[in-house]
Amino acid sequence: MAPNATGPAAAANDLLPVVPLFGARILYPGIVLRLSLRDSDAFARLDDNALVACVPAVPSLPPASPAPASSDGAESNQDSDRPSSPSSSKALVPRSKGAERQHAVTSDQLAEYGCLGRIVKTVRARIGPVHGAIVLVEGLTRVHVDFISAHADPRQLYASVSLLYDSEIPDTDTNLAKMVAAVRQTALALVAHLQSSLSASAVRDLRALLQSAPADQLSFALVGLAELSAGDRIALLSQDLPDRLDLILTSLRRRLDAVNLAASIRDKVGDTLSKKQRELLLRQQLEVIKKELGELDGSGGMNARDAGNDDVRDLEQRLADGKYPAHVVQHVEKDLKRAKAMNPAMAEYHTLLNHADWMLSLPWTNVSPDAMDLGAARTQLDADHHGLEPVKTRILEFLAVRKLRDALHGPILCLHGPPGVGKTSLGKSIAAAMGRQFARIALGGVRDEAELRGHRRTYVGAMPGVVVQTLKKAGTRNPVILLDEIDKLGRDPMRGDPAAALLEILDPEQNAHFTDHYLNVPLDLSQVLFVATCNSLDTIPRPLLDRMEVIDLPGYTPSEKTAIAATLLAKQHERHGLPANTVHIEPDAMQHLLFNYTREAGVRNLERSLATICRAVAVEFVGWRDQQTVSIATPERGESAKEPPFTKTVRVADLRDLLGGPKYDDDVHLRTMVPGLAVGLAYTGLGTGSVLFVEATQYPGKGRLQLTGQLGKVLQESGHLALTWLRTHAHALGLVATASDLLWADRDVHVHLPAGAVAKDGPSAGVTLATALVSLALGVPVRRGVAMTGELTLRGDVLPVGGIVEKALAAHRMHLHTLVLPERNRKDADEIPKEVRDELTIVFCAHLSQVLRVALDTPPTLTLPGVDVVGAVAAPSGPDAAAKDAIVRCYVHKL
Repeated sequence: MAPNATGPAAAANDLLPVVPLFGARILYPGIVLRLSLRDSDAFARLDDNALVACVPAVPSLPPASPAPASSDGAESNQDSDRPSSPSSSKALVPRSKGAERQHAVTSDQLAEYGCLGRIVKTVRARIGPVHGAIVLVEGLTRVHVDFISAHADPRQLYASVSLLYDSEIPDTDTNLAKMVAAVRQTALALVAHLQSSLSASAVRDLRALLQSAPADQLSFALVGLAELSAGDRIALLSQDLPDRLDLILTSLRRRLDAVNLAASIRDKVGDTLSKKQRELLLRQQLEVIKKELGELDGSGGMNARDAGNDDVRDLEQRLADGKYPAHVVQHVEKDLKRAKAMNPAMAEYHTLLNHADWMLSLPWTNVSPDAMDLGAARTQLDADHHGLEPVKTRILEFLAVRKLRDALHGPILCLHGPPGVGKTSLGKSIAAAMGRQFARIALGGVRDEAELRGHRRTYVGAMPGVVVQTLKKAGTRNPVILLDEIDKLGRDPMRGDPAAALLEILDPEQNAHFTDHYLNVPLDLSQVLFVATCNSLDTIPRPLLDRMEVIDLPGYTPSEKTAIAATLLAKQHERHGLPANTVHIEPDAMQHLLFNYTREAGVRNLERSLATICRAVAVEFVGWRDQQTVSIATPERGESAKEPPFTKTVRVADLRDLLGGPKYDDDVHLRTMVPGLAVGLAYTGLGTGSVLFVEATQYPGKGRLQLTGQLGKVLQESGHLALTWLRTHAHALGLVATASDLLWADRDVHVHLPAGAVAKDGPSAGVTLATALVSLALGVPVRRGVAMTGELTLRGDVLPVGGIVEKALAAHRMHLHTLVLPERNRKDADEIPKEVRDELTIVFCAHLSQVLRVALDTPPTLTLPGVDVVGAVAAPSGPDAAAKDAIVRCYVHKL
């Protein structure tokens, strides 16, 4: 049954003949409908008091070709100006002049709701050249058509229906009583305005009907007076009493307004309707006049100009119904005014309508309320991402300040870090924590400034920029917009600079009046929270970088990866259809997986490896489940104990079978620490740290230096500088007899940095190059497990470098235990994760001589101006804070 059916449904075998109704002639409960039928119609031969299902045809479906056995039409039993009531609870629908020919219909052309009718009387009569019958059908109650099928007679359809009754309305429902009173009052007012065009008896009968009709049939009795459309007439059969009254009341008021407008035009008095409503009603009347004059196209629809006017009217209605700023209303009204004066075939006509449509589609006033519960926001951020404390703290700070002060510009954050650390997904978490809509703009490869600012309307196919498109998609004026890969913006001299266009978008003092070239009106972006992501800051123009608050997101530590792996493994279970907790990875296997298969800053390769493991386990699980099914289906095997659920424990030995051989080796510990070999640290262009090996050797020659390994200009200069420092202090190191002797005057030196296919550059390998050369000259190897970084000057000073956190994480991943850093990078060491900092011995050095004391197995005795060696330095053995302080205290730099 339908949702509001409370009466009994018709039995399955009680199929009722279907009487299809066309056009405006629809049977309602309490209404008597007159049908003119040919004698060949099957239901024309039914007896009096027989029940039929009167179902209206759907207006949008064209009728099929006429059949000879169809009826000639359906008419009401009275003219529209003389309504009457056969009983106190029945009203007659107005009869249409002339009888339209009914057509054969199929079940899919009939509506879902109809009316149960009872044949009151059948009178044989001659209809044109053939014999027929006049049938009076009385509407009993609304029905829902369950299904329709052909019966014995192929010319007649039969239906199974469910009876629908209105729910009982309690006497205490004052709202319904007020609605009924409003319907009666509005209808009486409309009759009073129309009485000049009606006879006195018709006005009297209408007023009597309004006073006597019960509430449940009042809406049906006023269908003709309200001038409902065909769709609304059918909709009445599916609605309950309050909805029907609301529809009739709205239609009565609309016609009453139209009558009042017509009277005001005739009497030339001030109208009480707004200008937009007045124009709309006038155009509706003009449309009716054009239809009467035959100004329709051959297909039965309006011509191009009338269709264009419909588009204009739709935009005018949207403008009247919505709330828009004054400057938006002004621009849209100007566009529509120009469009109405144009032929729709003109190209500019559609340009104007598209511009107006974009203007009305933007969220000028719609704002999402911010979630002010800091605890809930923190919980959301922690649930979505492990670690990443700096950005979480910044979001909570913004929410706290926003809670104290509403008028606050959205911050412009730039999440800087290596791939796979969750920068993009963090934008979604920020939006969820703040209760805002989320949208993403991919900036990678964008070369045209117009993609951000939009194209001017002078161009064919012009459209707004991605910022405006994103706001329309978000539906609010304060979403979280993620500017993904902002460091990969392109630049084309012929198309402008997209980075320059972002200067206005990302400036909190200017983006309140951002102007898109297509819209050409100011758009407020000050409430938008922009979150940009990048892997490197070097490719971002300085003015653009200055507008953003950079938050560094270093790679994950092993413990963080282990915690994240548990979440990723659960997702892979669901993604591969495995029951929960099917795969269990032992801690040793997880550490082996992290260090030997997925050595990275992020977790993307880790997720891929877990997916590979789950796919392999899925094969085993399916085989196990099929075997269990066969066992259950074979009763002769007897009853056995219930098999435990399938589980797979992954051990270290299983990883080779599941993932293949290890992809990474422990290069540091596999290399033999010989003189001339040193371990440095580098910062890659992807925002990650890596271990850098420096190899040096010497052979007979002419004192030249050869550098290989695809080195950049700065790195080559660092190699020459290191050799110069070594030759300058060769006598102090005891490598030459006198200060005037030249070290390696008759020998060449070759310095190589492995991984020659990878380009390398930068000054941070200066101390590593110098240490490798000193180790080669002295014949003393560098201590195992020691890595260093820092820029070197000619005086031997160690200058600060960048990427300290990333380099420390790389050293930790490679199981290095001692990290030599520049003294002026001491402040950066506090940002290293605590668990990594606790497992490293970090030594800060201000001069190369101090680096040599820590790095070489046998520290040289070196006396230099400005550097005084206080005592001997022992090799650090582990992460002991006292040992670190002792190392630093061994050197006193004299100013």
